[in-house]
Amino acid sequence: MEYCKGYADSAPGCAVSRFRLSKTAFAELEAALEPLEADLAANPAKPAVDFPVGGGSVGGLLRMNGREVKLLQFPAEADAARVGAVLDLLRDTTPASPIRAAKAKARQP
Repeated sequence: MEYCKGYADSAPGCAVSRFRLSKTAFAELEAALEPLEADLAANPAKPAVDFPVGGGSVGGLLRMNGREVKLLQFPAEADAARVGAVLDLLRDTTPASPIRAAKAKARQP
């Protein structure tokens, strides 16, 4: 996972932390992500027309089934629940320690 501070998009403002899931946990995650990824791959989320300025945001890139699906930081209102479902699942599956480690390594640009 990668954590970035401010508007950074590379080191030192961004830091990567790696972790492993058990085979069982990974299989469960893949099974849960499969339909969500397929939906977003077939019908990509559109970006919001208006988005907030300031504050935090979460986004990402999901690589699965030979595809890359963008998880927009500010999806259109109609797509927010679909993107949010993937982000929530990934957040709930990520142990707290890699998140803390990446936050500690990232430096304000």
